[in-house]
Formats: sequence, C-alpha cells, structure tokens
Amino acid sequence: MNIIIAGLPRSGTTIFWKTLRQDKRFKAYDEPFNIYLRDLPEQHFKRTRDEFIELLHKDKHQFWTYYTPLDSLEVLQYGLNNKQKQYLTYLLNSHKNVLFDDIKLHFKIQDLATIAQPALLVHLYRPAAAFASSHLKFGYDD
Repeated sequence: MNIIIAGLPRSGTTIFWKTLRQDKRFKAYDEPFNIYLRDLPEQHFKRTRDEFIELLHKDKHQFWTYYTPLDSLEVLQYGLNNKQKQYLTYLLNSHKNVLFDDIKLHFKIQDLATIAQPALLVHLYRPAAAFASSHLKFGYDD
C-alpha cells in the first residue's frame, strides 16, 4: 500500500508522516520534491533523509537521473510534468509500501491520484486564515 500526504505548509503533513513512518513496513520519503535533497548524501538535522540516502546508495546514477525538485514557481502550477511523474513513479516503485509527504503537491492532487494507483491519498486542508496567521507567527522556512 502506498500513502501520499499532501497539503500546504503548516497543515500537519510532517507530524502525520512522522507518526506513520514508525511503521517499518513503509519506506517513508519526506518532501521528495524538495530542492535541498541535492545535498544528499548529507543527512538533514531532523534525520528525515535515511530512505533517500539508502536509495542513493543502491544506485546513484538511477537516483540522480530521476530526482526532480520542484522550484518555487512550479509549486504554484497545476499538475506534474513528465519528468516529475517519472520521479514519482520511481519512488513509488522503490518498495512494496511507500509513504511520503510533500507540501509542494497541493496543486497536483489530480496527477497524484492518477499516478499513485492504488494508494491512499491524504490531502490535509487548512483554512486560508489559519495558514496565513501561522506564517506571520512562526515564519516559513523550506
């Protein structure tokens, strides 16, 4: 079973992902479209890159061929391009059970639902006022 958690920043995707990541049946990828994964094999201070590092060590060439980050403008566009779809498919095929969360997929739900079949797609919604106020109070860092 594959589980995809999508939502806007500060909508709860990370805590949901961390909770489900404890189930060892899953390969749990955190923010697979994050541009900072280009720093691999360096570990993130939150220790959220273990699965990516493992995948990278399995076949570096294949990982870097498929890895496709979403830049700031692409996050706002609807849908995924072909290279992004291939990367998503690569991750979903990396293990029998894949879990990932990504705040960059809010406008790509339709493509996710199509590509990740069968999967449980969890789209966390947060009202606009709560989203805006959390950024004013806490700030936003990618």
